[in-house]
Amino acid sequence: MGILYTNEKGFKYYAVDNYLDEHNLIIEVMGDFWHCHPLKYNNENMRDIHKKRIPKDKAKHAYFKNNYNIEILYLWEDDIYNNLDVCNALINKYINNNGILDNYHSFNYRLQNNELILNDKIIVPYQDIVNA
Repeated sequence: MGILYTNEKGFKYYAVDNYLDEHNLIIEVMGDFWHCHPLKYNNENMRDIHKKRIPKDKAKHAYFKNNYNIEILYLWEDDIYNNLDVCNALINKYINNNGILDNYHSFNYRLQNNELILNDKIIVPYQDIVNA
């Protein structure tokens, strides 16, 4: 997309997948398995590795929000493979709105007549998972 970024940029306690240098924004690529995609995993099929990963993901999000005032854009693996146009539109909107979005998870959007639309039903990752 021609956007200058640093891959695996280190911060004090964390590294981020993609730091958009000119915009002071962050994009994380969320593997469906490793980051427990909420449309694919729930309390019934969650594994121990998910239970260990979820608190780390939550802590990382809180760290960047509280210390850098950056909301991270999360592009999920399934969307990268199957809805790349949504991901591209979401990146553009994220940059053009200076990091302000109605929601930061790619699975909560769709394209309709080439317009990025927030889904009616918003999925909040990890909210229905017990003991995470």
